[in-house]
Amino acid sequence: MSQLTNQKRKKQSLCVRDKEGNVLTDSEKVQERWKEYTEDLYDKENKPHKDDMHLETDTEEEDVKGPPTLFSESEAALSKKRQGRKKEWDKKGAI
Repeated sequence: MSQLTNQKRKKQSLCVRDKEGNVLTDSEKVQERWKEYTEDLYDKENKPHKDDMHLETDTEEEDVKGPPTLFSESEAALSKKRQGRKKEWDKKGAI
């Protein structure tokens, strides 16, 4: 990389905190901590079980946004929007 950018690479600080909050600076201890962190991150035993999760269902009696939109209402709104775009296009003219 230094040949491409004509810049020398700066040394990076190797300090990481362990689980107790102590700062680790020794490269071997930092490497061990990263290994421990990734193992904990992907540990299947710490993931929630399916039995612990609750799936919410749509059982509300009344929708807070109002009654459902009818298909004919949706079609009419889209048609009106298309007509508005067509009028704008006619005003601008074709390129």
